[in-house]
Amino acid sequence: MKANLLPQRFRSPVGLIPPFTPRQRIRGFSLVELLVVIAVIAIIAAIAIVNISNLTDSANMNKDRRNAQNVASMAAAARAAGATNVFTVSDVIPTLVTGISTNGMFFSLSPLADAEVTGAQLYLTNGTGSNTNMVLYTPGTNGF
Repeated sequence: MKANLLPQRFRSPVGLIPPFTPRQRIRGFSLVELLVVIAVIAIIAAIAIVNISNLTDSANMNKDRRNAQNVASMAAAARAAGATNVFTVSDVIPTLVTGISTNGMFFSLSPLADAEVTGAQLYLTNGTGSNTNMVLYTPGTNGF
């Protein structure tokens, strides 16, 4: 059978590819196979999102603890150098960000965002007894 005798829809556009007959089907993936692959990808993505969320929460908690340690250390150093400021949890960070000058020394923290201030204040307490008028770092449950 010659190619020009076939109806146009069965002719090869290039001439090198054999023409398709009505019984031939183009093979591909079935709907079930595609749905299984999509379901597997969705499960893997859900697991990854949960793990990434836990990592960011842990990193934020560690950042807040480190900020609290830095604030408490800076306040203790300023008091040791002779600062007469009365430090409380609510005002220690704004005071130290502004800076304290004592006996020729200047103590200053780099500015913290509001969320960082709030997070650091979770790990700070007002001192009692011999540490009155001081801010102390209180470690979390794992002692860090």
